[in-house]
Amino acid sequence: MKVKQFDCVEMKCLGSKKIYEEIKNMNIEEELIYWQEASKELVEIQAVVLKTTFKRKLNKANKK
Repeated sequence: MKVKQFDCVEMKCLGSKKIYEEIKNMNIEEELIYWQEASKELVEIQAVVLKTTFKRKLNKANKK
């Protein structure tokens, strides 16, 4: 029998619970600001990941 190393459903539930706890007492304006800031942070993280990935691929190509 194979043991799961990672459970995406469990991860989704934990993430949902965390967000719920953060926003449960917010009014609609506060929640909107929360999601705008979270989206901005995500875009910044994605830019760093994309830049890092591009540099790695470029370095591999230059080594060949």
